[in-house]
Amino acid sequence: MVKLIAADMDGTLLSSQKQLPPDFFDVVAPLLRRGVRFAIASGRQYDNIRSYFSHLEDQLTYIAENGALIMEKGQVLYKSAIPAQNCGAPLQAIRGMAGVYPLFCGVKAAYTDCRQPNFLAQARRYYKTIQFVDDLCTPIDDDICRIAVFDDAPAAQNSYARLLHFEGRFKVTLSGRHWADLTNPGVNKGSAVQALCARLGLDREQVMAFGDYFNDLELLTYCAHSFAMANAQPEIKAICRYQAASNDEGGVTKALRDHAGLFDV
Repeated sequence: MVKLIAADMDGTLLSSQKQLPPDFFDVVAPLLRRGVRFAIASGRQYDNIRSYFSHLEDQLTYIAENGALIMEKGQVLYKSAIPAQNCGAPLQAIRGMAGVYPLFCGVKAAYTDCRQPNFLAQARRYYKTIQFVDDLCTPIDDDICRIAVFDDAPAAQNSYARLLHFEGRFKVTLSGRHWADLTNPGVNKGSAVQALCARLGLDREQVMAFGDYFNDLELLTYCAHSFAMANAQPEIKAICRYQAASNDEGGVTKALRDHAGLFDV
């Protein structure tokens, strides 16, 4: 029987208007009462994710920063901090790209030394707590778990492609049309769920997951009961066991209703 459900947010749980399915709390609350854990697995910041779930805030698990941070009941269950000395080279490379802006994502806040209006408007969609610093090169009193990169151009053809030479020293991920990420090697949503399963004594056959984009690849590969949204990238659909309706059709909660027994046969 499924004991853990992990769902991506943007393009998966949230509609195109960034709204939860209207029946989300009605569907998830009974699962929680049955002892099924529900994890939100997102590239977003923890504070931002948590703000969507006030009705169930302390009953959910939050896999933030594309797997670099796991929080539950306000406590850190897992984090993968990037050594400060490793941040300089990618920061220099990012600063050499026109229309590309870095954001250092920590446990307590996200940090930037840039006030470019479009970058800040986009960053505030995913980061509730942003602090300005004079220079990202100076030490920050926080554990930096991810370097997020916003690109005015489509990231796949620009910043992501140009950052791939850091692969090996970092995990380089295309996380959105205009976003790329750098985390420690081996860090992703799938490795985070695997760490959570080890903590809970679960195996992959007890995990259901939903996703739509390339940063969900490892998550959906690891979880036995993997659902690609109807709006998912073709590569994501190809590796998933099931398909759910689109994010604009409330595909996650529809699938949970359809499998209310959670494969308990």
